[in-house]
Amino acid sequence: MFDLDQDKNLWVFHRTIGLIKITILDEASLLKENILFKEKKVSLPELRKLIKIGDKKYFISNDGQIYKYSKKVNKLSPFYDFKANGFRTALTHNDSDVLVGLDNGLYLWNSNLKTKQKIPILFGNTISKKINLNCIYKDNKTYYLGTENGLYEARLVVKNGLKLIIDNEAISGVKVHSIFKDKFNILWVGSSAYGLSHKNLEPLPFGHIKKSDFINDNSFSNLSKNFTSSILKERGTNSLWLGTKNGLFLYNLKQKKFNKQLKELTTQVIKFIFQDSTGEIWVSTDNGVYRYRSNKLIRHYIR
Repeated sequence: MFDLDQDKNLWVFHRTIGLIKITILDEASLLKENILFKEKKVSLPELRKLIKIGDKKYFISNDGQIYKYSKKVNKLSPFYDFKANGFRTALTHNDSDVLVGLDNGLYLWNSNLKTKQKIPILFGNTISKKINLNCIYKDNKTYYLGTENGLYEARLVVKNGLKLIIDNEAISGVKVHSIFKDKFNILWVGSSAYGLSHKNLEPLPFGHIKKSDFINDNSFSNLSKNFTSSILKERGTNSLWLGTKNGLFLYNLKQKKFNKQLKELTTQVIKFIFQDSTGEIWVSTDNGVYRYRSNKLIRHYIR
């Protein structure tokens, strides 16, 4: 897990150390704090996602446990148990509800009442037996569902019971890992086998950024393996940062071309990318966290 909250704190989960809160003091210094569990654990739960509801923060683990963060005591305490393994994704729905995707389906979780409601996903009038969600994104009334088998456009219906109805299969037959919308109202989708896709959020079909868009095929041949895991639009620039299992690439939105691959990350599996309040970019990999300023590496954080 690697996430950023509205207070511009970085939250990093390490399998052996646990949850770490990193506060950015200035361009040269950081404050690092280990966040302990209120109840002693024989083994650390694998935290997967930071859920923000108003000024409250919750962390959900791989086994469906939700922990509430207390700023006062700087600890995590058990808050809710889905009693189901296989956390996949989550999306804050409103001031009290969160959509939570698990291996056994999609749920609406109410943080005030501590209740859950399973949401059936329908193709027309037919209930889907199983859709493995990897990510969810909401734009106005449309829900984009990134799954193991493609990208779907759906709407949430309340009449006769809460349900998601899929209206369109936007991209088929690929594993979708990440969904991101930039300030130009362009939706970007990262996937396996199909690479990077984009859509102007108008009634237009998805476009596909192909290898022919590269400035130099040899320089960017690794991306031809078509696995995009994380996407970030850098503030104040035309650069789109794309994380893959073969390194990190920069895509120029104005020129619509790839123009750089960060050499120190060529062989790294990129997991998450975030930009902090100072404009610096943090990249989480299998080999620690890399910190960039003006596209230049300023520090590599490892255990």
